[in-house]
Amino acid sequence: MRTKSKPCASFVPGGTKCVSTSKGRFALGTVLVLVAILPGLHFSEIVAGREHTVSGKVGESVVLPCEVDSHNCGRIYVITWTKHIGEEWRRVYLYSDTHSKPMNAFAGRAHFVLHNNSNAELHLRSLSVSDEGTYKCDVTYVHGKCPSLTFTKLYTLMKPKPPDLYVDGSLVQNATILGPYTEGSTFILDCRSSGGRPPPLITLWNGTRTLAAKSHVQTTEDGASDVIVTARFVLSRWDLESRLECRVQSNATLAPMVKWIKLDIHVKPVSLRLRGPTTPVVAGEMVSLTCTVEGSRPAASITWFNRSREVEPQPPASRDLMSDATYRTSSTLVFIASRHDHQGDFCCQGLNEVQKLQNQPPLFQIVKLDVLYPPSVEVLPKEGLIVNETGEAVLTCSFSANPPNVTEVVWYKDGKPAKMVHPQATSSNNLKGGPPPGVPPFKPSNKLVLDGIVRAEAGSYSCHVRNAFGRGNSTNNITVDVLYPPSVRVGVTPSVAAESTE
Repeated sequence: MRTKSKPCASFVPGGTKCVSTSKGRFALGTVLVLVAILPGLHFSEIVAGREHTVSGKVGESVVLPCEVDSHNCGRIYVITWTKHIGEEWRRVYLYSDTHSKPMNAFAGRAHFVLHNNSNAELHLRSLSVSDEGTYKCDVTYVHGKCPSLTFTKLYTLMKPKPPDLYVDGSLVQNATILGPYTEGSTFILDCRSSGGRPPPLITLWNGTRTLAAKSHVQTTEDGASDVIVTARFVLSRWDLESRLECRVQSNATLAPMVKWIKLDIHVKPVSLRLRGPTTPVVAGEMVSLTCTVEGSRPAASITWFNRSREVEPQPPASRDLMSDATYRTSSTLVFIASRHDHQGDFCCQGLNEVQKLQNQPPLFQIVKLDVLYPPSVEVLPKEGLIVNETGEAVLTCSFSANPPNVTEVVWYKDGKPAKMVHPQATSSNNLKGGPPPGVPPFKPSNKLVLDGIVRAEAGSYSCHVRNAFGRGNSTNNITVDVLYPPSVRVGVTPSVAAESTE
């Protein structure tokens, strides 16, 4: 918004008073411009002007803008560049139609360019840290009718050196794999960069996740900064194959500078799975048990146990490298099932070096087999029996079978099916045809009771037992010896004798 102005001699920073001059007057309010407090300026030095921020790398060139308005304000009389140093503004460059002079630290390094009616620039070469500060371009017009101040904040930049990575205080090379380390151990990572101005922003990353870190900044005599960022964390399996990065961001670089390492981490296995038959197996059939251990680095070893004893020889194991850099170990135990394996515990145990180092127990799983088998039979008492005639003899056809319910028990005497010659002898043979009508179904007996035994029942006894999966013959015979009193018979020979005189 424009206002009618009163003649003023010149603008007085920090106030709104007008000062008379012989060349006319102008009012401060001729053009309204937003201003801000520049660093290093007192409140009383707030002025109506243009503000700019410029940055340049040390050793290179920089351009400081100066806004002019020859079209509306007329011919330029003089342009004065000053730098705010301490509590005062010191001249660094003067320009007019007939004169151009860099002053003080700008001598030999600066030149002024007036492009057109609205833009002018001060070019400064060989930028140094001491050039940083606030600059003022004051344009004085021949007729002195316009605002004339342009402020520029100049920042000097220094490119930081590429970062260095340190692990536990030792320098490590970029793009390398370090280790092996053990999960659960503490890892200390340092990233160091020097020579940056302003201090660069250094961040540490684990993949896509930033790491909590502490930063230490030290400023050197040349105005640059040395920055050390340290992250301390406990290693886990999730750090395996992840990329640990140091990223250095600075206004003096177009893109972040990055260095990285990867870690080889030894981890314990996470799971063990034992697979076996889900239904009962039959004795004599092939049985396959497969044990798989996953998530281990280095690969886990697998040990098989039959009950509490190690299986010998141990079956071979295969090891596969997975996408997460851990190993899967598999082993298959194959054997022919026997009755001795029924209700037996088969155990698979998985163990690697991390568990040993950390005194942790191995992973294990147990499978119990249900084996169906025909009866295994023996006759008791093994030592046999000696009984008196008319006494009692009890023989047992002992067996082990699965299923345990049997369908037949048959006794043998001297290798032939026993025929009980004594009416009080009982066994399942007596009932082989089934119970009489009206009698409940019987359960085969495995005992042979010879009550009131007779001498004809002496001999060698055996038996067989049958279940749904076959017949089992006794592995032994026992002898039943029947003791009886002698039979006496008197005989006369010859039956007829001649009478003798004697």
